[in-house]
Amino acid sequence: MKLLISFILFSITLYANFNNKNLNNKDLDYSNFYNTSMQHSTFMGSNIRYSRLDFADTEYSSFYKANLENSKLNYMFASNTDFRVANLSKTDLSDADFTNADLREANLNGATIKNTKFFKANLSGAIWINGNRCAKNSIGFCIQISTPKINLYDNDYVRVKSKKRKALFWPIYDDIREPKTCATQ
Repeated sequence: MKLLISFILFSITLYANFNNKNLNNKDLDYSNFYNTSMQHSTFMGSNIRYSRLDFADTEYSSFYKANLENSKLNYMFASNTDFRVANLSKTDLSDADFTNADLREANLNGATIKNTKFFKANLSGAIWINGNRCAKNSIGFCIQISTPKINLYDNDYVRVKSKKRKALFWPIYDDIREPKTCATQ
């Protein structure tokens, strides 16, 4: 009997059904959604940090503004899933499928993306794994925008180098001031 109960409990953890569930704004840190079906579910604004979502099926679900930092999402099937403005930093996305997923403005800084599929995924404005931002129209892959180099001058102003003819000088004081425009040399 004890063996049968153990088998049943083990079977429940092997596959769970969370289809069509509303889990918005929930604290789900350290959760185990291993091999769980979560199609058409919403996790908008939820904290799902340090959780296991590996082998989960989240097709047509929404993780809009969700925090999945340090979670395992490897082998996740996330086709047509909404990850806009989601925090996916330091997550394991190895072998996950993000076909047609919406990752606009998502944070992928420090994520592992070995064999990850982003076919037709929208990565516009996302922060890529190395901290660079993805350009507008980054579909299927990240067109990286390099971060501008910043130099200090006279300990008063910050100058941002660019290829344009004019540069903006911002005061580095705590008070708010208008930027001054000046021709570059």
